[in-house]
Amino acid sequence: MPQSETDQLVLDTIREVARGRPLSAGTRFTRVGIGPWQRQRFFGPLRLALLRRGLDIHDAGVTRESFKAMQSPSEVQRLIPGIANPLAAKAGAEG
Repeated sequence: MPQSETDQLVLDTIREVARGRPLSAGTRFTRVGIGPWQRQRFFGPLRLALLRRGLDIHDAGVTRESFKAMQSPSEVQRLIPGIANPLAAKAGAEG
């Protein structure tokens, strides 16, 4: 999955959960009224969206609680390359 596609998927999923709040990758969650506890709601929908593409953020150690520390969608996007790259490398080695 190309990085640009992954980044867009993360942003689209967060926007959907945030119910129309004006978010870009660099928007700080607190600026649009999304506190640490509310950020945990991103985990389930994002995990499902990525599972549909063969990636599991939970298996990579990302939990619902991980989202409390994230300050912006770009921080969430940065998690995905670390998850996607090892899986892609493993798939290439097996193929």
